[in-house]
Parts: sequence; C-alpha cells; structure tokens
Amino acid sequence: MSSNHQKLRDDAYRAFKRNSLDPEVQLALDREYQQADQHARLVLTDDGYQEFASTFVSSAKTKLDAYRAGDPTSHPYDGTREQPLCTCSDRFCTIKDGRLPRRVRAADDPVEATRQFMHTHSGDPLVLQDLKREYDELCAEFDHRHRRIIICGTHNIHPDDLDGLEPATDDADAESETAADAAVADD
Repeated sequence: MSSNHQKLRDDAYRAFKRNSLDPEVQLALDREYQQADQHARLVLTDDGYQEFASTFVSSAKTKLDAYRAGDPTSHPYDGTREQPLCTCSDRFCTIKDGRLPRRVRAADDPVEATRQFMHTHSGDPLVLQDLKREYDELCAEFDHRHRRIIICGTHNIHPDDLDGLEPATDDADAESETAADAAVADD
C-alpha cells in the first residue's frame, strides 16, 4: 500500500533493535512493537485493506439488519446501525447487499478504487464514508505507535516515561510576548 508506512515500520524496528538501548527499554519497545504491528497487514497490503473493507461493510449490513428487525441482541457487542448503507435507488447495489463493489475488489489499488466509487456512484455510499474514516484512524494509530517506538528507541526512553513528558514550553517567552502585546495595545 504505502511505502511511507513500510518505511515507518522498518525505522521503528531498527530503533528498538539497537544494541545501545538499556535492556528494560528494549524489552518494553519489543512489546510496543508487537502491539503496534498487530494491524500491519491491514495497513501495508492491498489484501489487508480488502479484508478490512469487506469485514467492515458486511458487519455494517448485519448491524443495519439488526436495527431493522428491532433486535439489537443479534449484534450485541457493536450495537446496531441506523443509517442506510447507501442512498442510491439501485435495488441491486452491492453496497446495500453488504459487499464491496466488484471494481473495488478487482482493483490494483483498492483504496483509490473505493475513493473513485464513492465519487462516481449514483447515491451516497454512507458505509464507505464510515469505512474511510475507520481505515484512516487505523492508519493514524499505526503511524502514531511506530513513531513513538522510534522516539523511544532513538533517545533510549522507556515508553512509560514518554507518557509523562509534555512538549517543552518556554514560559518566559510566553510572558514576554504577552507583555509586548500589551505594550503595543497601549500605544
């Protein structure tokens, strides 16, 4: 899928495999890497995206059917879906049937094919908008976790210690800017 994601993953791996890290930092980063990498296939491969997308659309159909049947217990963990999957008038719409369109399934770049389908479809494929949002969140989480490993590995910081760090702010600069703004306002 994205060479940027693959590079980030490789950089994270190299960062925590450095020999100069403290053993407890390296062990903690190994655990972090395992957690961060559990969704790597979904983010890094076209097959992973298609699996994620197919499962997402199918699950949304199940939730919508549960809502229409008035039976939220048929999908107890994720609740139900009240919005239609698609607003088009085509009763044979594959989206409404809980499946990805053929041109998305057969595409060399399924993410781009999904985007194009959303743009050209006669209705509003709401479930694909939800899919895009969920997949973007998955990719952002993937990036965040791997960047965190790179930071910790580069600076030999235990991941638990990174949670307590806040960006450095220079209070003196902030106070002087406020005083300067007040002086300008007085003029």
